[in-house]
Amino acid sequence: MEATPVDDVAEGTDGADQDRQQLRAARAIASQWRWESLLEDDLDADEATLQPPPKLPRLTPHGTPEAQLPPDMAKEQDGFVRRGVIRVLYLLIDMTEATMQTDYKPRRLDFLCAAARSFAEHFLTENPLAELGLLVLRSGGCEVMARATGSLSVFGERLAAAASEGPKGRMSVVAGLQRAQDSLETSPPYGTREVLLLFASMSTWDPQELTAEAASLQLAEKRIRISVVSLTPEIYALKRASAETGGNLAVALNSGHFEELLNAHISAPASSIRGLVPRLVRMGFPQEVELLARNPQEACACHLKPQPQLFVCPQCNARVCTLPSE
Repeated sequence: MEATPVDDVAEGTDGADQDRQQLRAARAIASQWRWESLLEDDLDADEATLQPPPKLPRLTPHGTPEAQLPPDMAKEQDGFVRRGVIRVLYLLIDMTEATMQTDYKPRRLDFLCAAARSFAEHFLTENPLAELGLLVLRSGGCEVMARATGSLSVFGERLAAAASEGPKGRMSVVAGLQRAQDSLETSPPYGTREVLLLFASMSTWDPQELTAEAASLQLAEKRIRISVVSLTPEIYALKRASAETGGNLAVALNSGHFEELLNAHISAPASSIRGLVPRLVRMGFPQEVELLARNPQEACACHLKPQPQLFVCPQCNARVCTLPSE
């Protein structure tokens, strides 16, 4: 990298040649560490932990290099883990007859619903670009109570409506996994796809045509991560499904431990290099527009229905009723 008059002025004409060379070398390294090089290098990596560019040794006031850290310690401090920013997560809640038990007060059903409501509030606050959906397991099937949304009020209303119907029937894990797969297929490829199952049953009642292991393989192919937080002892089919999709299974010891395990999923999980390809996404921060004084009300672009409150995108001027929106 050749010197330029601008560099001489910035560095000082009377600066030491050694200091100039180090500064220019640092600039050359920084120019190579760009987003484009990250995209190219990450495709060839096998680990989720990336390494930053090499650093020049720091000099003491006497001009000698500082002591270097051991390789293992330096790697631990310099490495960082990639996590998805745009997340689509479906909360899969057990509302079968098993939730009628009262070991978790007042009932397992009420306890799960309260925990899910608290989780949704913290999840959407900590992940402003994420969306949260609701699936309910009961009567051997799975019901879609709420599509993925960034609105806490919509999620809370659908959760309350689902809880008001009460527990019914037996559990079918396969039905829930299939419904989650159908719901997440349309999610953007640059975001994470996650399913969090709140489990309270002692068994699963699945059809012979498709086992939980086969369903989990299909989810793994579509980059859908399954995690389980259970009130009951571990079930092998669930443990294998979570392991094959990159998720985890945890069994709660009590109510406080359950909330702790559930809150651990608020932060985005570490993403594998090949599982999540980074992309540049054009984004905007919309402004809220109140339309109560207008008559008639304007329609949103997402539902084509009049809405009393809209958000205007600064990029395309589209008007939507919920956030985030594509």
